[in-house]
Amino acid sequence: MLIRLFGILLVVGLSACLKAPPPELTTAPPFKLPELSGGSLSLASLEGTVVVLDFWATWCGPCIKEIPDYV
Repeated sequence: MLIRLFGILLVVGLSACLKAPPPELTTAPPFKLPELSGGSLSLASLEGTVVVLDFWATWCGPCIKEIPDYV
């Protein structure tokens, strides 16, 4: 009985996800970040390239798993 209920909830949840609209893509506001070399990097200087901003924190479990990829 419990497995059947779980199956029904799984199907309902998946169908809701498939019907959800895709997330809206937005443009980030202009900003500058300091570089380790002493200069600065502006978002405007990257115009025409794909930029992925990944927000994470050292206290976040899934984020901790990503940290070795940044090192």
